[in-house]
Amino acid sequence: MATLKKKNLSLTYEIIVEKDGKIIQKMRSKSKSLLKNFMSFIFAVFRNKKTERGGLFPVVDWDGMERYIFPDSVDDLGWLIEGRAESGAWAWGIMIGSGSTPVSPTDHALASLLGGGMTVEEVQFEDVIVDGNISKFTMRRSFTNVSGSTINVNEIGFAVSMTAADGVSYRFLFIRDVLGSTVSVPDGATLTVKYTLSVEA
Repeated sequence: MATLKKKNLSLTYEIIVEKDGKIIQKMRSKSKSLLKNFMSFIFAVFRNKKTERGGLFPVVDWDGMERYIFPDSVDDLGWLIEGRAESGAWAWGIMIGSGSTPVSPTDHALASLLGGGMTVEEVQFEDVIVDGNISKFTMRRSFTNVSGSTINVNEIGFAVSMTAADGVSYRFLFIRDVLGSTVSVPDGATLTVKYTLSVEA
């Protein structure tokens, strides 16, 4: 019997805290937390058919409601899907939180989303690159603490915003990681979160 090949999809994250031009904390780890929502989204894309869009496997939004990301009628417009959240839009894209509830595959929101007391940059993406048999891209986002006190971060994640044909937008969590230890961000410091997704041929 042939030996099964090792996993060919990998997700890693890196966290850097800087203040006054100096790195005061750095953390890098494998992410183990691509969620059911991520797989449901891929399934819906693969399963979709122009003449049979209704009834696809649902994706669960931030509030725990099931949403079908393709319409029931081929005459309707599809969903506008965005991951590159703009500056100040801290509730989607790459996000940070203070919660430490263990990750579950069915998570649909961070345990405790952080957004106040910070300036938040737009999510930045690097182009897909090929290195040997590996294809990968990196996305990153920076959060600067302007709250006047230390902000403690215990979880990170990534959510997309999807706007339906009626103009209503919903958030869908694809990644959630609980950190191995608390990352403390002093007032005036900047926290940068990077996610790198890679596949191997």
